[in-house]
Amino acid sequence: MPKREANPTRSWQLRWIWQVALLLVLGEVAYVNALDGQFTFDDQSNIIERPEIRQFWPPAWFHLNRWFGVFTLVLNYAWGGFDPWGYHLVNVCVHLAAGLTLFALVSRTLKLPRFRDRFSESGDWLAFAVAAIWIVHPLNTQSVTYVIQRFESMMGLCFLLCMYCVLRFATSVRWKFGWGLGAILSFFIGMGCKEVMAMAALVIPVFWWIFLRDANDSQSSTESKTVSRKGARRDKKKSNAESPKTHPIRLLINKWWIVVGFALPFCWFLPRLYRGFTSPAGQSKTGFAYEGITSWDYAMTQFGVITHYLRLSFWPSELCIDYDWQPAQTAGEIVPPMLLVVTLLLASFLALRYRPPIGFVGLSFFLILAPTSSIMPIADLAFEHRMYLPLTCVVTLTVFGCYELGQRLAAFTGKSKISQAICLSALACAIAGLTGRTIARNEDYVNPVGLWESAARIAPKNGRAHANLGDAFLHQKRHSEAQTAYEKAVRLGKGSSEVAQGLIQSLMAQGNEIEARNYLDRMLVEDPNFVPGHHLYGDLLLQQGDEQAALEQFETAVQINPQNTLSHFLLANCLLRMGDESRALAAYETSLQLHPRFSKSRINAAWLLAASSDPGIRDGQKALAHVEELENQLSGPAPVFVLDLKAAALASAGSFDEATKVAQRAAQQASSLKMRELAREIRKREAMYARGEVYVREKSDGPESADGPEAADGP
Repeated sequence: MPKREANPTRSWQLRWIWQVALLLVLGEVAYVNALDGQFTFDDQSNIIERPEIRQFWPPAWFHLNRWFGVFTLVLNYAWGGFDPWGYHLVNVCVHLAAGLTLFALVSRTLKLPRFRDRFSESGDWLAFAVAAIWIVHPLNTQSVTYVIQRFESMMGLCFLLCMYCVLRFATSVRWKFGWGLGAILSFFIGMGCKEVMAMAALVIPVFWWIFLRDANDSQSSTESKTVSRKGARRDKKKSNAESPKTHPIRLLINKWWIVVGFALPFCWFLPRLYRGFTSPAGQSKTGFAYEGITSWDYAMTQFGVITHYLRLSFWPSELCIDYDWQPAQTAGEIVPPMLLVVTLLLASFLALRYRPPIGFVGLSFFLILAPTSSIMPIADLAFEHRMYLPLTCVVTLTVFGCYELGQRLAAFTGKSKISQAICLSALACAIAGLTGRTIARNEDYVNPVGLWESAARIAPKNGRAHANLGDAFLHQKRHSEAQTAYEKAVRLGKGSSEVAQGLIQSLMAQGNEIEARNYLDRMLVEDPNFVPGHHLYGDLLLQQGDEQAALEQFETAVQINPQNTLSHFLLANCLLRMGDESRALAAYETSLQLHPRFSKSRINAAWLLAASSDPGIRDGQKALAHVEELENQLSGPAPVFVLDLKAAALASAGSFDEATKVAQRAAQQASSLKMRELAREIRKREAMYARGEVYVREKSDGPESADGPEAADGP
């Protein structure tokens, strides 16, 4: 029987499936430990403290410039609250999607008529090499593992997807409207992720002109030689009439709607961007009105920053979450990197004339970096996440350069198999090395101390890095090391209120009360309206047993800023400790009016209403209302302390049978958690409820939840 010929289409499909699967495996191996990462740095202010993400409808986020990026945070919060795992999972999925889109874009581009013969066998593997190296490259960790930088990775995904849709729009016979609509939607969503997406309006026309203007030419030169000029013109008209394909330039003109579709997002976003970039001084840290650095100094510094980015692209040995890069001052800091960057820029323009594909990749690198690395001042001069999309250009040029070198080596030696083996070995070593470095870098994000220790080592004059290192040490209760880091931050000029607060907490935790008190005295003399200083001073005085002096500090804090929820909470705790339950309850209720989700105030208020020693304060129904609100805020089963509180509230309301049952559940749960002392206390209260007695707290008892600044993590 004759042997069945292999189906080339099926062979290509199987190879494509295996390549996609391998890319996903590589990405999962590189970033699986990123799922254990924590919130860090700007995640606190942009996620945990951001009110817009807690409200799904009506959308409080739609008026923001980066509305779609914030919308994904809203979905994350609705799904799992502030559990970092879900946020990291979305980041990794976005990055893998971007890597697959890059693979499809390069692979499809190499199938265009001008490249089809040259890369017919190697095109898919070259695309695979580009995507694989980019996916596992450790320079991308800041855009993937640092949660809030998903805005950068999502913009990168939309940028690549927009280019891919334009490519399919220009070359496909079917679904042209769908591909065009996909390009417009990708551009619109990308603009809602980060403003750099606007550069697609410059990159895509260049991409179209270089790669797509002859994408659908169907006439061969040999065919035209066999017919007369008149006959060839007639046959060409007939072919064009029969074929649904047209020249891409003519197609772009005819399909005017896609041009309008790209213009509409600009009509919406440009006024916002203009207001942001020209906002009055002091209102923004980005734009020409920013007074922290001039446009000239910023531009001169960016030569060194871009050179540093390029070095990390080829040798990502020391990555840093926060450089606090200082403006370049000397000729030695400006001239050498300027010569390198200007040379590369000129080479890109020359390549546009003689080697257009190479010129496009080089020019795209500079265009995508232009919003952050040109003349518009930004408070932070360098951040690694800005290289997320430009890195695709560096990787593409490197992979194709190595491929061309391998081809020339094979032609020179006449041993193509040896050349292929060398290239594959080099690719495998590069992927393995980059993956290992990415895994190690992700471990830094899992341990904030390691993350900020590396930042302080790489940028030793960065006071902000030392301050964050102090916060990490303080969170792990390594108070002596926290004190050292905070003092270093103060010496470097980063003596902010948060740094002072952390330093005082570390001193107090070590028992250095005299030193802490002296520091507080100096701080409050310099700034009498420093509310956190009054909080800390009051807490220190409470530890020393001076309740009246502590009360004066908390009352002063309330007078300075009556809208500060924490001030009312700490004042209530102090009043409760002094036995003034009526005023304490009023202060708790005031804090809840300012911040209804502040659970610590709600717990203490509920205990007062359920078990106050003053019958005039005790109100079981109000206590139950607080408990119900607490249960609504919980995402799972009620913990022991809520059940215990609910039982006391039910007894105060007269529902002793139900109170007994709830107390029994609380005691069983405490026993299962090996909280033996708490279980014994709850059983005593359970016996009281069974006898029809109300639990009454002693007036000298302190707050039911821990007091002091360390416990005040709500507002």
